[in-house]
Amino acid sequence: IELVWEVLTGFPKYTDWNRFTPIVETSGRLGDGVTLHVNLSSGNKLTKSHLIIEQFEPYTLCWGDDNLFVKAHRTQTLEQLGSTKTLYQSVEPFAGLIKPIIMLAYKDKLMRGYQWAAEGLKAESERLFAQKTQADGSANFDPSIISPQPPSTDHNQSA
Repeated sequence: IELVWEVLTGFPKYTDWNRFTPIVETSGRLGDGVTLHVNLSSGNKLTKSHLIIEQFEPYTLCWGDDNLFVKAHRTQTLEQLGSTKTLYQSVEPFAGLIKPIIMLAYKDKLMRGYQWAAEGLKAESERLFAQKTQADGSANFDPSIISPQPPSTDHNQSA
């Protein structure tokens, strides 16, 4: 779980593994701002600023935006399932005045992006684990990355 957490919170290295959000600009400290450079699809990119780190503790990372137009809070959690298994979950419920427009225009692209991020996290974690254990022949790493949940229609839905 520690290795997966290092990958998830190693923001300067996102470009190495995260096709969905290849650049994350933040200090990673609670309450600090976040700027996301998001790749929604080929040639369809956007930059989202003014997000705030809301939770940064062992194995839970959350950033969000809360205004009249859109409320969105992405929470990514890790859970230890065994000595070499880590469960990754990512949820991002949306609410606000423009939520219907976001869901109509971006829901499929967001879902594909969440999947890209999960797959990238798994692949990078496995790669780093293999590097660390190559010499001693340790067991294979299986972080058991699951598919992220679709953006919620209920802002108050829990993961």
